[in-house]
This record gives sequence, C-alpha cells and structure tokens, in this order.
Amino acid sequence: MRKLVIVGILLVIMTTVGMMTLNHYNTKRIAEEKIVQYIEQQKIPKENIYNETFTWDWENSGHYIKQFNVKGDDSRITYQYSFIAKDKPIVFIPYTSTAFEVKVKYPAPEIK
Repeated sequence: MRKLVIVGILLVIMTTVGMMTLNHYNTKRIAEEKIVQYIEQQKIPKENIYNETFTWDWENSGHYIKQFNVKGDDSRITYQYSFIAKDKPIVFIPYTSTAFEVKVKYPAPEIK
C-alpha cells in the first residue's frame, strides 16, 4: 500500500512538472511568433538585424524579451520587444544606455 502511495505521488509530481514545461514552451513559441509579426509590421529587413537575443525574464517580469540592433540606425540604439501575455499587445521600447525615448529608423507600426 505504501509503495502505491509513493508511486501515485511521483506520478502527480511528474505530470505537474511535465504540464508546466509544456506550457512554458508553448508560451515561448507564441511569444516568438507575435514578436516576429510585430517586427514584420515595422518592415525591418531581417538582414539588417544583428546582436539578436531572445530571453525569458523569469527573475523580474516573467516576460519574453527580444532585443537587437539594426544596421543603418544608430548602433547605440537597442530595439526591445516584450511579450506579456497572449491577449496583450507587444511592447516596443527602443532605448540607449543614456535615454529611453529615442527616434528610430523603424518606429512602432500604427495600430489599426
């Protein structure tokens, strides 16, 4: 009887961890797709993107964040995109190490 309880507890733990892992990777996939769609609306050529990173900010906000620089724009400007949730819009924040309000070659697209 005791072995059956231990096996049951282990199955519950493994199922929970498995579901959490699947949810994480599904949300990550959705975040990547929505950010790419947003960048396509800005009409940024893929070949002009460099120093690209995509991370999950699990310590602070819990958001998925993509950052990169763009050839032809000021090299100090970082384009940052945050995915907050499936039903929320992408947050676009271009910045430099000294300013959070900068003019960029590819501004945020107009929301229709």
